[in-house]
Amino acid sequence: MVFTGQSSTGRTLIMGENQRENELLIRNSLPTDVWFHVSNLSSAHVYVRSCIDLTLTPSEDWGIDQATINEACKLVKHNSIKGCKLQEATVVATRWNNLKKVEGTEDGVVGYHEESQCKYYASVKKDNGVGRRFDKSKGTADIAEWEVERKRYYKEQKNLEKKQRRDEEARKKEEERERKEREEEYSYDRV
Repeated sequence: MVFTGQSSTGRTLIMGENQRENELLIRNSLPTDVWFHVSNLSSAHVYVRSCIDLTLTPSEDWGIDQATINEACKLVKHNSIKGCKLQEATVVATRWNNLKKVEGTEDGVVGYHEESQCKYYASVKKDNGVGRRFDKSKGTADIAEWEVERKRYYKEQKNLEKKQRRDEEARKKEEERERKEREEEYSYDRV
């Protein structure tokens, strides 16, 4: 079962606890979601619903506050069979749209389109309290709702792109009109 919960700062956290759930998350997340996973170990996939601004980079933590990042890192470590036994682990994070699902790999296994778009958080320490806090706020995710949200997201993106194209065309028309006015003003045709 895929779970949703809240970070201490109110951000939505989405977690899959096994391979099938992780695969479901891979197929149904938004491009703006940021994915967290224990590096080089099996673990839960945790996604943080991020802001819509896709221009924010890993060095800017994708616009996510540090408290939420720390909680997401500790949550994936807490939900890793091997990682939870380690005193420290490294966690990798990247946007969902940087995840690369290679055909023929097991459920939940991913690579990256661009390694440079990943950020590694070293020395994530054990913290059972984060798992308990998440458990208190968690509920089950409704995949049908996610599909509606994905469709709404892509529709909004398409409308935004259309508006940007219309605005650009209007700007070009206005520049052309102004250029023609200047040409007429300095033209000798009326002399």
